[in-house]
Amino acid sequence: MDPKTCKMCGRLFHYIRSPFCSDCAKELEEKFKQVKEYLYEHPGAGMEDVSEDNDVSMQVIEYWIKEERLDFSKDSPVSFVCEKCGMPIRTGRFCKKCKSELQRELQKMYAVEPMEKNICKNSSAKMRFLDHGKKY
Repeated sequence: MDPKTCKMCGRLFHYIRSPFCSDCAKELEEKFKQVKEYLYEHPGAGMEDVSEDNDVSMQVIEYWIKEERLDFSKDSPVSFVCEKCGMPIRTGRFCKKCKSELQRELQKMYAVEPMEKNICKNSSAKMRFLDHGKKY
């Protein structure tokens, strides 16, 4: 665990996976529920409206979008672009096509190659048994 500075309050904390300390993470989780409910009630809202009406910074909203936790409706003026190809997307960092390409590339990279069968071509190479006076 590395010590990091919280992106919200500036305190040092032990970094595990979130850039926020545990206190700020709890507060953000409550804000997230509030924002999600707001978007459900206001499907055509833009990021500025969401930010102002819920007292949440634009950076935090973008963080939730890149984590694929928030998804804006098609009616919303909010749009992002795929970091690989530049196509418009509503959530995440990559479009579906680029995600599947990246997934295939990673699977190829970490695929376990099947072991080749060791076939002995020598006819005298046979399985040997201990002979305890028995004939097989």
